[in-house]
Amino acid sequence: KQKKENIPKNANLYSKAIRKYINKCGLCGIDLGQDGQITELHRITPGSKGGKYTLKNVIPVHLFCHKRHHALEKKKESRK
Repeated sequence: KQKKENIPKNANLYSKAIRKYINKCGLCGIDLGQDGQITELHRITPGSKGGKYTLKNVIPVHLFCHKRHHALEKKKESRK
């Protein structure tokens, strides 16, 4: 079993991701909030496939959007 990579506590990565996505959720496109608080960073290439927490591989997302995305992905995988 692959070891889980810890989510970075790097404020610089978070702030760069916010700027890159113009303070919008990378999944739904709605503003992340007045204070720019990112609920989570989603890896485009998953950790299970070697994806790292880098600016090129993360998008800022709402917690709800992130959970929904992974639930749909899991459902797709179970249908294969």
